[in-house]
Amino acid sequence: MKDGGSWKAVRVVVSKQDRNSGVKIKILEKDGWKLRVQIDAPENREVAWTVGFELETNGKD
Repeated sequence: MKDGGSWKAVRVVVSKQDRNSGVKIKILEKDGWKLRVQIDAPENREVAWTVGFELETNGKD
């Protein structure tokens, strides 16, 4: 790829342990490089989560 592209968020995931504890996560809003995520947990606690990105190319390789 010669002339870049831009990265876009395509998924959010919580750890297996958090998932098994009932934690839910979802993307609420994407605006350019900004991302809004909602994390719902059955109790107030620390949650391990990650964001997955994909490179959106401009069609020129």
